[in-house]
Amino acid sequence: MTETEKAYLAGIIDGEGTITIFSKKDKRHNRSVTTCVAVKVGMQSKEVVTLFAKLGGCKCSKRSDVWEGVLYQQKAKNFLGEILPYLITKRQRAIFAIWFYEVAFEFTAYRGREIDAFGHHFRSLGVKIMQLLNKRETLSFHGKSDEFGERLKPLFNEIEGMLIPSQASQGEGCEEGVTTRETSPNSNSLHERPTLELH
Repeated sequence: MTETEKAYLAGIIDGEGTITIFSKKDKRHNRSVTTCVAVKVGMQSKEVVTLFAKLGGCKCSKRSDVWEGVLYQQKAKNFLGEILPYLITKRQRAIFAIWFYEVAFEFTAYRGREIDAFGHHFRSLGVKIMQLLNKRETLSFHGKSDEFGERLKPLFNEIEGMLIPSQASQGEGCEEGVTTRETSPNSNSLHERPTLELH
């Protein structure tokens, strides 16, 4: 993409696009639930959606009275990384979506095997955080910016806390019943938390 195309599509995503993380049933890999990072554009303008689909790498299809294009997983993450410098209203959502994808699919990778309880909980927190980020403008419009921060902070603290390197192998006291995962020392994404505004 050219810088002009990145800036243009960032404006489309800010105004008409959706950045989300959701869970759905997945029969292909014999799992009950899978978690997806997605970027969607739905508009009556076929030309705009066609451009989004072409540059993002997805299909442009007609649903009811709108044209729609959806990017999933790696394509969604890569697309958001390209347009991130130009995003304004959905910048926080893009930052979290990129971080979540890198961590969730590297740190709690499930390809070829079942996700354990840790992985399911990590993903469910990601879904809840993105749902709240998508409600931010509505809460702010109704004068509930403080409520947004109060609801987001504990969720984000919990998901970050799950990435604390395990101390069990070092013989240091680990509280009974508390489970953490040992992070990879070669993966910067596991240590660099996204900076989200809590108001």
